[in-house]
Amino acid sequence: MRKQQIINLWQNVFNDPPEFVRLFFDRVYKEENALTLQKEGRIVSALQMLPYPMTFEREVIPVSYIYGACTIEPERGKGHMAELLERSFETMKTRGIALTVIIPAESWLFNYYDRFGYATCFDFSIESFDRETLPSHSLIQVTIEGPEETEEVDFYLDRKQRQRPCYVLHTKEDWKVNRIDLRASDGRLLVARLGGKICGAAFALPSIEGEVFVQEIFYDGEEAKEALLHKASILFHAEKAICRVPPKAEESTPFGMARIIDRERMIRLWTARHPLDDPAQLHQMDTPSLTQYLLQYPQKKAYMSLMMD
Repeated sequence: MRKQQIINLWQNVFNDPPEFVRLFFDRVYKEENALTLQKEGRIVSALQMLPYPMTFEREVIPVSYIYGACTIEPERGKGHMAELLERSFETMKTRGIALTVIIPAESWLFNYYDRFGYATCFDFSIESFDRETLPSHSLIQVTIEGPEETEEVDFYLDRKQRQRPCYVLHTKEDWKVNRIDLRASDGRLLVARLGGKICGAAFALPSIEGEVFVQEIFYDGEEAKEALLHKASILFHAEKAICRVPPKAEESTPFGMARIIDRERMIRLWTARHPLDDPAQLHQMDTPSLTQYLLQYPQKKAYMSLMMD
């Protein structure tokens, strides 16, 4: 009953296709990760706290991703979401969560979440490639992932994502959901091999006419990257390959926000790797400033992708 009410609220507020709603509530939703607020026996506001691991200072910390935050229209502006967010922070503390992240659905929401201690910490950059300038690299074979490759590809994806120093990680179950969502949008997971060994992978889907959009790409060397983008542009009959990549400090777009939950833990992990930093000074920082400092923003060190956004 509670789950169905949340689904009804979701469908009332968001413009998601039915296939995506089913995917989320069949494969991702868990009762214990949903917070709701009722009025006269009906759920009028809800959010999800999705658990993710994240690399931070050569450790892996537990993160909670706030997702699907919504309030039915007649009840907006009455503080319901503020109440749910504050409840979520308390719940995260009891669960030992170190950090919470969120991707604002619209630009004005960055200011809204700023009121609750969130700070912009995650950016991305866009690279554009003309198909005619992309070499195919004949020694590298790029194919659409087959079901017999899944375990090997998962191992490669996990190894590559853990090489990123401040990255929200995906589990095997996440990769499954990402594949389903990708196929539902007519996208494909491309796999590059050199001498039979995986050397790259790209999540590609058709974009506007004449372009292919690469949501995420992992690779061993520029040749593997070029081969993947070349294959993606051929596969989708695109003249351009548009690729989302980790942020470049000189040119990037704000994407997500973060808020430290466990200050002591985060400061301890940081100072263990940065002994010259003064812990006392870090403890005196307000939460948004501390969050940006430890996640090294605006140096653009933190990154997340393939989130359910």
